Amino acid sequence: MTRYFAFLTSLSLILNGDLLDERIVNLVGAENYEKNSVIFSEFTNNKTKYITNNNLNYDLLLEDLQKNQLLNTKADEKGERTVQFIIEKSNKKGFKILKEALSSMEHYSYVTDFVKSSNNQLVWQIRMKGEMLIDPLEFNRELRKYTTKIVDIKKVEEYNWEYILDAYSGKLVDVVTLKLNEPVTMGIPLKPYLALFEQGNEIVIVSKKENSWVPKISFYDSELNVLGTIEMDRVYEGIKVSVPKKSYYVKIGDRYSLLNIKRGLIVTVSNSTKK
Repeated sequence: MTRYFAFLTSLSLILNGDLLDERIVNLVGAENYEKNSVIFSEFTNNKTKYITNNNLNYDLLLEDLQKNQLLNTKADEKGERTVQFIIEKSNKKGFKILKEALSSMEHYSYVTDFVKSSNNQLVWQIRMKGEMLIDPLEFNRELRKYTTKIVDIKKVEEYNWEYILDAYSGKLVDVVTLKLNEPVTMGIPLKPYLALFEQGNEIVIVSKKENSWVPKISFYDSELNVLGTIEMDRVYEGIKVSVPKKSYYVKIGDRYSLLNIKRGLIVTVSNSTKK
């Protein structure tokens, strides 16, 4: 009966073409929507607050739903849920941001159905088990740390959700910023070092004593497209490398094991005067 009731409510909203109402029902559930119709009428009577040029402002909508304790983050039944993420812009960078956001929310128990990319759009579908759904407010807050936004949230079917994300202005969080001619000491690595820099055409990396560093260095542009990788086959105490044009990020690791750089590295970006 509950599923039938939800279907009729959603169908009515779709037929009436009301985007705000439809998305609110997706987020709170049809039964909750009807039970709190007076409160939700305040939302629908103030549509200009939440909709601009036919785009929903999920920042405001999710925060206001939470203030009224109306968000539904628990499934009606235990079982498997399908979630599809669509990244419309900057898909390589967006994919990394998305995975880091889910990890920050401690969502690890999922299985990937597929990942596909075409025409600057990436689609990632996963399956999750249990009662808990992805909390859209917490998810939005995590994405905002990366200046990435939710464009839309759709409940496609009873157990099928779709999130559309825009990562065009997205920025990675767990990175070190390198400034021109300022040495930066990298500590014990839990993963390869990732740093960003906006100036410089040369990087000098010095390995600390008691390391056995076999360099592996990769350069990326601002969208995380690989511009070049350097891999050595012996231990180095230090190395100077030229920076490929359009480089924005550099990833520094060891060819074999991060234990080889457990004492850390010192990294300096500079401008070479050589022509």
